[in-house]
Formats: sequence, structure tokens, C-alpha cells
Amino acid sequence: MDTRAKTDAPPEARNGGAGRRSTLSTARVVVGAGAVGPLILAGIAEWIEIEAQLPQLVLPAALLGVVSPLIGFRWTAMIREKLRPSSGEAESCAAFLRATFSAMAVGEAIALFGVVAYLLSDRPLALIGVVTQFILGGAIWPTDERLDHFVAGAGVEPGPN
Repeated sequence: MDTRAKTDAPPEARNGGAGRRSTLSTARVVVGAGAVGPLILAGIAEWIEIEAQLPQLVLPAALLGVVSPLIGFRWTAMIREKLRPSSGEAESCAAFLRATFSAMAVGEAIALFGVVAYLLSDRPLALIGVVTQFILGGAIWPTDERLDHFVAGAGVEPGPN
């Protein structure tokens, strides 16, 4: 039996797609935590009694909350555009993770700004970023199809699932 064929195969082919499974599970944890974290903090903020002092923060928080998904989607597209067609699947999976983390991090920062603005103004409009962050989490929820689309968009041939 020739074992050379198994060792010459790329790592993702030898381990039956374990790299893809790891990529998806890691991305799912990040998206879940990034979507639910601001919701939990907004719930906690409802219980905190602070005299409203800065209503000027509401409009910027609301506007940023509305555009945060657009920023996240654009950030993801920029990372995918930087991948070369000669990139391997492992490099594409790493870029998929970077794109997912970046989109959620930007959205979470904006959502947390909205929570702080709500704390300092007591106006629920400031919490739009929390809602859009939760929606963004659902919109970019990592699936096999989304990973395949990301990898294919970079010009890389998807490997086994």
C-alpha cells in the first residue's frame, strides 16, 4: 500500500475538512458572543440608575448603529478581495475568520457605544446599534455555504466539507 499519496495531499484533504469545521465552529462562537453580548449589556443598562446627562450622544449612536452592518459587510468584502487566487484553502479559511471577527468587532464597538449613550441619555433610540448588531450576527452566521462562497469569491477551489 502506497502511503505517499496521503502525505502528499494538502492538510485539509488529509484530515477530512477538520480545518473547515474548526473555522466554522470558531466563527460561530465569535458571531454568537458578538451578537448576544451587547444585548446582555443593554439589559443590564436598563437596571442602572444614572441621571441622564448627555442626550447629544443619541444621534451619533443611532446613526452609527444604522450604518454598522454596512461597515461590516464592506470590511468582509475588502478582506476577500485581498486574497489571491493562488491562496490555499487554509489561507482562505483564515481570511474568513478575520473577516468575520472584523465585521463583528466593528459592529460590537458601535453597539457598545450605543449602550453607553443610552446610559448617559436614557433614550432608547441610542440602542439601534444593539439591534443591528444582533441582525448582523444572523446575516453573517457562518455556514458551509457561506464559507464556500467566501472561498470561491477569492478564486480558490473549495475543498471537502
